[in-house]
Amino acid sequence: MHLCICENLLEQLGAAVPQAVTVTPEEREAIERLEAMGFDRALVLEVYLACNENEELAANYLFDHMHEFEA
Repeated sequence: MHLCICENLLEQLGAAVPQAVTVTPEEREAIERLEAMGFDRALVLEVYLACNENEELAANYLFDHMHEFEA
């Protein structure tokens, strides 16, 4: 169910992801951990924000959909 929420939010965000995002030090660390898993920073930010800054949910979404992100 939670992944469905992320998917819906990602669809709504589309290309409307802001160019500048202010994050707390804790959020920055979470974003960096997700990036360290091999994902692009822009994608990590989009998914992390769409998942309401839930690192675990964002990681699950990224791994479950990684085949869709590969170029």
